[in-house]
Amino acid sequence: MAGWIWLIIGIALCIAEMVVVSGFFLFLLGVSALLLGLLVLSGLLQTWPLQAVVFSVLAIASWILFGSRLKGALSRSNEASSDDTKGKVVQADGAIPPGHVGSGELWGSTWRLKNVGDEVIPSGAECVVVDVEGVTLHVTRGA
Repeated sequence: MAGWIWLIIGIALCIAEMVVVSGFFLFLLGVSALLLGLLVLSGLLQTWPLQAVVFSVLAIASWILFGSRLKGALSRSNEASSDDTKGKVVQADGAIPPGHVGSGELWGSTWRLKNVGDEVIPSGAECVVVDVEGVTLHVTRGA
């Protein structure tokens, strides 16, 4: 396969990571493809079977070397941002029954809201963030 094709695949995988958020898996595959593309363009790897083997080795090695570090850094930044989010007031876009997920606006962005309280949160009501799980804010009806 031509080196420029590996470069395109690498760029596409890095962009896909921004859209899908796979825990850096797609990003590391993309970096592996970019490195392989550079090796192919330099003339070091010409046959397809050798390229496949080198890509596999690069992908596995990058995941072993960097995967847990990147995930650890991401989880630490999420913990810090979740502490900043707790206690904030969010406006619900629609009614959210207890235990169900809806949406609401905080800081100019739409978030997933999970009603962890005992009463229905009406549409347009203010609710308070009590916990954060990934991109979902756990909320209860505000005062």
